[in-house]
Amino acid sequence: MFRKASPEKAYKKLRSHLNKMPVGFPRTFSGVEYDILKQFFTPESAEIACFMGWHFLAADEIYAALPSRLSAEYGSVAELKRLLDSMARSGAILRRTKEETYALVPFIVGMYEFQINTITAEFYDKKVIPYLQAGFALEYLATSLPQTRTIPVKESIRVENLVASWDDLDRIINDTKGDIAIMNCICRKVGDQKEKPCKATDRRELCMVFNDYADTVIREGWGRKITREEARKSAEQSRKEGLILQPSNEKDPQVVCACCGCCCGLLGLYTFFPRPADFISSNYEVEVSDGCRDCGLCEKFCQMKAVTVVDKQPVINTARCAGCGVCAAKCPSKTLTMKQKGKTAEPPVNTEMLLDEIGKNKAGLFRKLKVGAKAILGIKQSRGQ
Repeated sequence: MFRKASPEKAYKKLRSHLNKMPVGFPRTFSGVEYDILKQFFTPESAEIACFMGWHFLAADEIYAALPSRLSAEYGSVAELKRLLDSMARSGAILRRTKEETYALVPFIVGMYEFQINTITAEFYDKKVIPYLQAGFALEYLATSLPQTRTIPVKESIRVENLVASWDDLDRIINDTKGDIAIMNCICRKVGDQKEKPCKATDRRELCMVFNDYADTVIREGWGRKITREEARKSAEQSRKEGLILQPSNEKDPQVVCACCGCCCGLLGLYTFFPRPADFISSNYEVEVSDGCRDCGLCEKFCQMKAVTVVDKQPVINTARCAGCGVCAAKCPSKTLTMKQKGKTAEPPVNTEMLLDEIGKNKAGLFRKLKVGAKAILGIKQSRGQ
């Protein structure tokens, strides 16, 4: 059915195409990025993906964009659609069921997390980690807006402080217009495979997904649909366990992760550097008052190692603080509370708008190198620099 394609050429073309996306897919000296693409795409699907973007398109729109050689090979929109559906089942692209539209997603957050049913520790250690170290980590860290953000544990906020709807997980759950699904945490799954189980929770099914991601997860069997009440209970348990709540950086998020310092890949990336707070978006910061009981709970539960108790007084290393409110929620004396920062960030409405904003100020090589050098040296960063 298909003309014999050159696999290497197809993957090279796709790598270059993905690298033009708002969150790119940079080339490395080792070529490990091609091993990753071969895990997600066949040579045929790699060719088709080169005619897609991060905005959703119907199969007939993608078909119309194909050169005559490819459109002749597929013969019809229906035949192309079968391939696109197969790509969505493998987690290579995102599909909206109701509209029957398709879009590319970044490597992280996106293609990698969609491998929840197939991920192995070997693939993680030999492909994912080397790619992060060889280039993708800088690509991720140097975006003008972060892909994820931190929302505070609601128990850490004083009653008089109003919380914007996009910073309140219960409101996000209540107001979502689509389905909600829950799926296993891919980070903790890899940890279990490596016999390094999570120290913060025994749960594995705790990553909540909404909207397009929920549609995909339910359809492909990567997780299960849950009610709003189940979602609220899961969020409550995550707060009790002292996990950091990280939604995608949108008012109407696709995903909310419950992260810990021992397992989470993103937190591990941030905390590798002296100033992880430079790469974390949060509208809240810790306020310290008198009355510490020297119980040590704030220091014990801080996933970022940002709190130490000195002479019966909590000391916050703001360069490490994620603004999550875990320490304040655990403080029995209310010595620690969360307050809104003087300058707050309003996230984009949805994923497409987030990627649009990132794409407007896409990082070049110089900016990525500058971000990397500052990160290693512990020099304060600024977004979009």
